Amino acid sequence: MNIGLPQELLHIDWIADLKLMLEQMNPGMAFVHVSAGEAPAYLNLEEDSCFPFKKMIRNALALHKEVDALLLPRVVEMDGFLACPNFRAFPDIVELNTKNISSNEKKPIVSPIIKVKNNKELKAIAKTTAKELNQILDFTSLPKLAAMPKTNQNQSALNKTDIQHQDLSKTIAIIGHPYVLADKRLNNGVPELLNIYGYDTVFSNNVPFEELSELARSLDYFAKKMYWRSAREIIGAFFFFSHINRSAGIIHLAPFNCGIDALLRIELMSMHKRIEGAPRFMTIVCDEHTQRDHVVTRIEAFLDMIYGIRIN
Repeated sequence: MNIGLPQELLHIDWIADLKLMLEQMNPGMAFVHVSAGEAPAYLNLEEDSCFPFKKMIRNALALHKEVDALLLPRVVEMDGFLACPNFRAFPDIVELNTKNISSNEKKPIVSPIIKVKNNKELKAIAKTTAKELNQILDFTSLPKLAAMPKTNQNQSALNKTDIQHQDLSKTIAIIGHPYVLADKRLNNGVPELLNIYGYDTVFSNNVPFEELSELARSLDYFAKKMYWRSAREIIGAFFFFSHINRSAGIIHLAPFNCGIDALLRIELMSMHKRIEGAPRFMTIVCDEHTQRDHVVTRIEAFLDMIYGIRIN
């Protein structure tokens, strides 16, 4: 049985761990993350959501035609901080866009609520989700739920790269939402362009969230606690690459029409002005209308500011 799980969600902390747990619990679950086709013609999206969110919905609806069920986690809160509010409605929007499909063609949608602080809570969510999938898809011939291996921390944190002591003096740090950093269509190919020009890159999600959150908490710049998880992630990354292990430059990739990033863009610029000898900083707003030539020009100008104009 094939279960659709849009690839964009896999870049969100805890979701990849949830998938791993489900696979260990029931080896008969085959996950599909990218559709071979296009989103159906009945797709109807409001214009006030960001392009990454629209892309997730398009991918989920395209997968709907190819799988036996959809797994669309309803991400509410992670590590004690709120996720983007759009993620709460993600399964509902996908389901609403299938209302014109005949009932015998509709696929089941399983949408566990992701409100998780530790591995124990995620295991409980995984067990409930596995049972629901088993009932819907009638996995009668498959083995029972396997015992989970004992771990003491979030599996995603174990996969982070330790860059505390690496030399980043000639490296460009790229910060932003993990699903934007990982997807060429969402980040306008910025990491690829930097690599083509011969520059190394490092990403905000190479640093464990626990460290980024602690760095964000240490700042007295804000009047109150930052309760959006992505805000803590990006602010913490900016502080890390400008203070803890300074990079040659920092690029913030912000999705167009993202309310959280719109506020962060202003705050990051203000923080940058307060840092003596700060690395060069630039924000690139990514959306479906940005032309690659425009991005190339901005990247070249940014590198010229860092390394000086080079004549071949």
